[in-house]
Amino acid sequence: MVSNVTDEDGQTLPSWQAQADQAHRILDSVVGLAGRDYTERKKGGTFAELHSALTWAENFLRGDAAGSSSGGRAWGPHAIEMIIAEIAVVRNRLLTLHLAMQQEMMQGVNSSLERLRSAVTVEEFAQVLPMEVVELGYVRSLFSWVADMQWLAYSAYSNQGELEGRMLVEAGRQDPLRDLRSFFEFEMIQQRCPILRQGIRASQRVHPEIMNITRSDAYVASPVIVSGGVVGFISVDVNAKTGTVDQFDRDLLGMFTSGAGIALERLLIQQKYPGISSLNELLPLGGRGADNAVGDLSSLTSRELEGLDLIAQGHTNAQIAEVLFISEGTAKTHVRNLLRKLDVSNRTQAADLYRSRKRR
Repeated sequence: MVSNVTDEDGQTLPSWQAQADQAHRILDSVVGLAGRDYTERKKGGTFAELHSALTWAENFLRGDAAGSSSGGRAWGPHAIEMIIAEIAVVRNRLLTLHLAMQQEMMQGVNSSLERLRSAVTVEEFAQVLPMEVVELGYVRSLFSWVADMQWLAYSAYSNQGELEGRMLVEAGRQDPLRDLRSFFEFEMIQQRCPILRQGIRASQRVHPEIMNITRSDAYVASPVIVSGGVVGFISVDVNAKTGTVDQFDRDLLGMFTSGAGIALERLLIQQKYPGISSLNELLPLGGRGADNAVGDLSSLTSRELEGLDLIAQGHTNAQIAEVLFISEGTAKTHVRNLLRKLDVSNRTQAADLYRSRKRR
């Protein structure tokens, strides 16, 4: 996990793998004495799994092992005491290495946020965000916008290669877009705090296309909050150093996305768009407010009016994307949301409505 970690005597500890291997050797001996089936798979390799297994072994040795035998083997009190002492040493070293890993990741948060703050556009911010999350120590990360309670995957990064990142984004951009009310992420949005979900493979409340790629059994999602509202969220499913995610990863990602939200809000302020009065006017999706009246141009944000003006000029989705500095896929979603908000069925009707209202 972490190199060059020292114990209380200043001695450099062996690596995490070396300590895990020693724990497995102890467990193999104890289960042989116990005569029980305790396979390598069940023992696992995470700190929580190893700690639990070693605790079981110690309890067995203290309670049932003295004088017992299995397959012709018997341990005396002296041998049992030595093994219990070795369990204590290995468990303490694993804890030290585990805490050192957590401290290293926490220290990396400030560095990642500092690099994130150097983004000069929302587009750059959104692209860099998942890269910085992976830099903290995760295998892959997905960043998604939230608009009209729809899930739109926007950017991803994976240390497994560029292809997996692209596949994650494509999976999260299914048409029709996924309604967040169906997923665990809706609780995250309601409570505005990170979530940890484990044992999810059989759940109906996870994104099916994304799950087809990750095959995860657990994940963490944490909101990016600006001006008191959730504008997006980050998802991770594998800590590269533990092989899973747990409460620490939930809290760490929560700390990171809290700083990311502040960075995004500062970026939006620094851009100083004229006439901007709400966050949704600045985001690439041009999200719709809950209180806006359908079909009423006065309910449109400045960003939406800008998009409508481009539609009235006859611009294609590709041209709108170029003008607004967004992807063509995002422009398509932007136009679709705008037509629905105006309660019209096509671009021509939207353009006619815009021109007629503009002449008044």
